[in-house]
Amino acid sequence: MGVDIASSAVLFPSHLYKPRYVSSSRRKRSASSAMKKRALVFIASASTELQSAATQNGSLVDDLAAVPSCPTPDFSRGVGTHVTLLNPLKVLVPPSARVPHRRSLLVYVPGMDCTGQGIRPQLPSLVAAGHDIRCVYIPSSNRSGWSSLTATLAPLLRHEAKGYEQVILVGESFGGRLALHLARAAGDVVSRLVLVNPSTNLAQSNKLASIVGHTGILALFPEPLYEFAQDILLPLMVKRNRVSSTDDDLLSPIDFVPAECAAFRLSMLNDQAELSDGELRSIQMPTLILSSAKDRMLASLAEGIRLQSLIPNSKRVILPDSGHMALLEDCIDLAEIMDDHGFHHPNASHDQPNDAVPDETMDQLGDILGPWRFLTSPFISGADNLPSPSLLRGRPVLFVGNHTIFGVYDSAVLVHELFLRGFKCRTLAHPGHWMSAVGTFFEKYGCVKANKFEAYRVLKEGQHVLLFPGGAREVCKRKQGEEYKLFWKPTTDFVRMAIRLNAIIVPFGALGGDEAFKVFMDSNDILQSPLSNVVRQVYTALNLDIESVHPISTFPFTNLPSAIPFPYYLKRIYFHFAEPVDTSRVDFDIGDREKCRELYMLMKERVEKSIDLLKQVRKNDPEQELQERMVARLKRVLPAARRRTSSSLA
Repeated sequence: MGVDIASSAVLFPSHLYKPRYVSSSRRKRSASSAMKKRALVFIASASTELQSAATQNGSLVDDLAAVPSCPTPDFSRGVGTHVTLLNPLKVLVPPSARVPHRRSLLVYVPGMDCTGQGIRPQLPSLVAAGHDIRCVYIPSSNRSGWSSLTATLAPLLRHEAKGYEQVILVGESFGGRLALHLARAAGDVVSRLVLVNPSTNLAQSNKLASIVGHTGILALFPEPLYEFAQDILLPLMVKRNRVSSTDDDLLSPIDFVPAECAAFRLSMLNDQAELSDGELRSIQMPTLILSSAKDRMLASLAEGIRLQSLIPNSKRVILPDSGHMALLEDCIDLAEIMDDHGFHHPNASHDQPNDAVPDETMDQLGDILGPWRFLTSPFISGADNLPSPSLLRGRPVLFVGNHTIFGVYDSAVLVHELFLRGFKCRTLAHPGHWMSAVGTFFEKYGCVKANKFEAYRVLKEGQHVLLFPGGAREVCKRKQGEEYKLFWKPTTDFVRMAIRLNAIIVPFGALGGDEAFKVFMDSNDILQSPLSNVVRQVYTALNLDIESVHPISTFPFTNLPSAIPFPYYLKRIYFHFAEPVDTSRVDFDIGDREKCRELYMLMKERVEKSIDLLKQVRKNDPEQELQERMVARLKRVLPAARRRTSSSLA
């Protein structure tokens, strides 16, 4: 046979696939096992001396796996009383095992705690990737402003940078603001900049925190009240279901911020005078802006867009499921993210975003969908099956899956979920939408008319396409017996087009929409009603398929018909991305109709299996109903009792 459809290695080669830094499988692993795996990689790839030392010192793997820490200064000797750069590898690796020279220095500028603890889960993979590490440390008693801190740290940075091929500055939250100052002051040595949810525009990103910073009221909080406030803030800063519950010490950085210190540093973030738009435009080094889509503390998506528009050589990368303190999360791998975007290599460049649909427009779509996403809590499965966008190098991806009834319950959510994962899709929508203003509205968010010519055009341009092969027939399902049934036409056009244009096909399944509506009249009812003749004439005049007469829904909480399809039940939305097919690896021509048909049926089978998988997921989902979802959301943001770390820092 020309193509072995059972061989995923052939259909989806590893050079286009990397385990994603947002991975559902990794999310289920404990942090300790993930760290041990990274530690083994580190040792296997290190020097002979290190491997020898590892053999002699059996605890080295355990030390690495135990989520190594930046060394807390020895306060008894007065070491922690000044601003400095800490070297975590001095305590992480014994002297006999240290690699003599690493070509890359990564300097981490931490958040409000200013201790460097926030980089702890990332250390093993960063070291394995060849980085030497330094962490900025600022004692909690320090009351220096941006200019003074920059003047102190810039010479230290220059000193540490000697002998390295590149210096990467990583600033998180509060540290993102300081990292920008350092990048300007030491631009001659800083070769790359990474900003993680930077607090660069507090007045717009979090108005309440900005007001608190202006008033300085935190400094007046007695210790019990301040600790209670910390416990309230913790679930907003950290997505607890993405941080291993067995590693409570990962959540300790905020314990290193006394009330007076927090009040002062919040007031610093309100000072916009020292970082103007013009100063941001002067930053020339390649810059990655990591923005968490589920940041409850800051409007990180919007701020990421603003910074991307100001910093000349910058790119926003969205972390679709992450919270504010993303680097603490088990499934975020900073080394992998930087590798995806060429940040491990001094002379590499990163791709600029595809502006077929501007990021600002897609963010606007996310804002519009915000309340709907809150109610339907989209569940994403199989995200680790998606190809890495940074490795596609202009190749298009064709997403094919099932339409749910009416087509409005989940389609826009799917478009936005794909955008959050790096795919700006041009959705093929029914031409009938362009008979009204609806088509123009859809077009703003990337929709094009569903015909062969438009599909070919956008794929040829290297753009990603979202296709529902069942089209209008799946949108216009009957009342009974057609839930999640595929109505794909027998033609194999999309397979042949994908092969011709070297596209990757990603099949997916969607669940939830077919049970969300109560159909008042389906196509059969309408064609058997007194309106039948009128409907037939209209559909014939518009050259529309009479089998796809649009059903009429029932208005919520009534038994009355509704011309607008309002959902009767607020069902949870589920998506699963199945194993993709790389059409560049098939060894048959598009003229081989039998082989094209075989591949077409494989895609259809994977969509059907995805739907079946989601049905099983939903069956075991404790949050499938709206009331259960709201209760679970509330529990996730309630304060939780936890072990505290002493905050008596000098």
